[in-house]
Amino acid sequence: QMQAQMQAQMQAQMQMQQQAQMQQQQQNGLHFGTSPPVPPPQQGGQTLLANLFAGGGGGGGGAPRGPAPGGPARGAVSLADLERSMSQGPGLPMAPAPGSFDGWPNQPPSQTPHSNHAQTHAPHHTHDTPLNVPASTPAKPAWGGASAGPPPGGHEGVKSLAQIQAEEEARAEARRRDEEALRRAQPGNPVVGGVWGGGGGNSGPSLAQIQAEEMRRAEAARADASSRLAPSSETRTSAAAPGSGGVWGGRPSAAVSQPLPGGGGGGGGSGGSSVDASTSARIQGELTGARDPRDILAIVDADGDAFDPIHTATAIHRIATHTKGDATRESVTSSPSFAALMDLVRANLAGMNSQGLANVAWACARLDHSPGADLLDDITAGLERELTASTNSNSSPAKDPATKPRGRVAKAREVKPQAVSNMVWALGTLRHRPSDDALASIFHAVGPRLASFRAQELTNVVLGAAHMEYAPGEAFNASVYDAVRANHRSFEGQETSNLLWALARIGARAPDELVSTLLEQSAAQNLGGMASALNLSQCLWACAKMGVNPPETYVNAVDAELPRCANRLTTESVDCILWALATMGAPLSADAMDALTSAAARLADRMDAEMLVKTHWALARLRHRPAPGDMQQIVSAARRLADELPADDRLTVMHAWGVLRTNPGDDVIRAYTADFRGEGDDATSGGTTAESELDGDQAAKLLCAYGRTRHQPPGAHAAALANRLVEEAAEGSLHPGAAVLGLWGASLLNMRMSTKQLDILARNAIAQDKKLAPRSLAKIVWALAALGYDPTPMDLGALKERSAHAMPRLMAKDQEALREALARLGDVQISR
Repeated sequence: QMQAQMQAQMQAQMQMQQQAQMQQQQQNGLHFGTSPPVPPPQQGGQTLLANLFAGGGGGGGGAPRGPAPGGPARGAVSLADLERSMSQGPGLPMAPAPGSFDGWPNQPPSQTPHSNHAQTHAPHHTHDTPLNVPASTPAKPAWGGASAGPPPGGHEGVKSLAQIQAEEEARAEARRRDEEALRRAQPGNPVVGGVWGGGGGNSGPSLAQIQAEEMRRAEAARADASSRLAPSSETRTSAAAPGSGGVWGGRPSAAVSQPLPGGGGGGGGSGGSSVDASTSARIQGELTGARDPRDILAIVDADGDAFDPIHTATAIHRIATHTKGDATRESVTSSPSFAALMDLVRANLAGMNSQGLANVAWACARLDHSPGADLLDDITAGLERELTASTNSNSSPAKDPATKPRGRVAKAREVKPQAVSNMVWALGTLRHRPSDDALASIFHAVGPRLASFRAQELTNVVLGAAHMEYAPGEAFNASVYDAVRANHRSFEGQETSNLLWALARIGARAPDELVSTLLEQSAAQNLGGMASALNLSQCLWACAKMGVNPPETYVNAVDAELPRCANRLTTESVDCILWALATMGAPLSADAMDALTSAAARLADRMDAEMLVKTHWALARLRHRPAPGDMQQIVSAARRLADELPADDRLTVMHAWGVLRTNPGDDVIRAYTADFRGEGDDATSGGTTAESELDGDQAAKLLCAYGRTRHQPPGAHAAALANRLVEEAAEGSLHPGAAVLGLWGASLLNMRMSTKQLDILARNAIAQDKKLAPRSLAKIVWALAALGYDPTPMDLGALKERSAHAMPRLMAKDQEALREALARLGDVQISR
């Protein structure tokens, strides 16, 4: 009897505990997960379970509809009836408290999904801590399906509360992970209300309503994923349609059609702002996935009305990125679809941040499409506005935390270096110069930020200023120098050449040590490899322009590289290199110069008038005479461009031929000197000769060129040129260099000049002794002797005195020539 009483007492105590737990489950809505409990549904837990059992499948069922646990359905089964049927067997252990599964003696093993329904879930994402529950639904359902087997305790067809609790927690965790995957797939459509998706009020949705919402969101995510993988016209217009089996693969019950609190659609339909967010994500996915400009323009045609600032900037940026070749570029920018896109750019410009504005400007520059001065000014104003706001925010931080910018406001003022770099580069490439006030504001704000710019970003800012022909000022230049010093190791060949070229173009003179550091580093990098031809031409040009001599290591590297890269030199590169070397007076080795002049000859048919003149001037300054074959090709360009050159340029070319001792042909010389002889279109009429319009320097160059090229001009023409020299010498205005050239040319032509003319020229040379170099004086004395000059004893004495002072500074062969010339003039006692 005592044993029977004890058993009865234990059974009564166990039933009381189970009833207390049942009440707690009803209050908590059967939610035992880690998330906060959801308020119980309005219909009540017993009615909800009865509805689920009667309809079959239910909110979590993965199996076909069938009888409820415990036998066929006999109408509504209350939670109390379910609990009584579970507690009839002996030895049923007590249910653990929520969250205490570690102590459960017979915990069911984790189920691995086997059904095809598991494939409808979002991909598994790695979490910080490992999860013991699979991300998909269990193979055997917790509600509305066939039983998984006899539960602990030996009762077949029923589940213990512990099993129900374990499976419910697994389902809750799976839902939470699926919701997380959905939030990542649709960032613009956040899920509210916790794991169940319910509201935050005093009452929440039923499990059936939750199932409907999950079905709708999962189907929307599936449709969005499909549109990203295979965009087409069907996916652009279709909404998320409900599936035949729901998110779990089972049939929804009658309660599925009830709307969610807050106006959400049921059964896989779209509700609220989810359609707009899904469409926005789809458009952005199609734009970023497209690789053909025609496909992107098709998206513009189909969905342009739904474009926001991000879509617009993305579309034009992607078009510019994937447009290759001039023909494709022309067909794209001339199409009506592109015109529609530019209209969208204008409409959405006000909503773009600095990155969007920079993308639009960069794309227009890349496409070589000028969108108009007004649009570019608006883009500039947007950048200026954001830079100013960011500068003011950083320089005057608010003391009150409540007044500091937060969230979107703070982010809107963060102007990235890449945005500044791309925009300034684009403005320069499009050759659009905004107002000086706007540029001054932008560069003033950018200067202090340059320390955070990468090498390419910093270079593009200076390059944009150079293309706009805008000089930012010494303060900005100093910031550039400081940033380069701190980050010079990240500069490669292209960044170095572009930076130095741009600094020279804006009138800056970089410090010698900074230039040497960059150039020595460039030499160590093989001058940029395949880009060496362009890099070395820009660097040499920049050094000459800034007046900075390149270091010896760089010159040696150029000497070695030019023969290898000569076939890659363009007309601009040859022009820059020749001009730079001639300006610095630094010829390269013979092999390098031969390779350079061979490149010039190869490009002779592409030379314009300016390059022709520069090439001749540089070769004369460098005293480098091309090979005969190369010279003939260059001369062919001179013959072709004769009519395009003004008088001064023709004289420069003629003088170069004289210095190089090259006769391009008497016909070419006559073509170049026709106007000076009164035979060309520019000849002077009305009683004056063409030669009288020349000054002494021009007359001297012509005489010298005639003599050195062995071209015999008409006698009257040569006499008129010599007379112009005498006239300016008598006035005291003849330059010493002109006197040397004129007398030397006249002597080479074996001209006959009067003693009076020679007296004037000799006395002019003696008077300008301090301005004459020793070798120039020796040439004048030699020319006077060759012309048969017979000086007076006073003039001869003056020439002897000047020659004695110059003799120690002359080379041996020049000393011998000077003695011979004085001897011919009548002096036989000059000291050796």
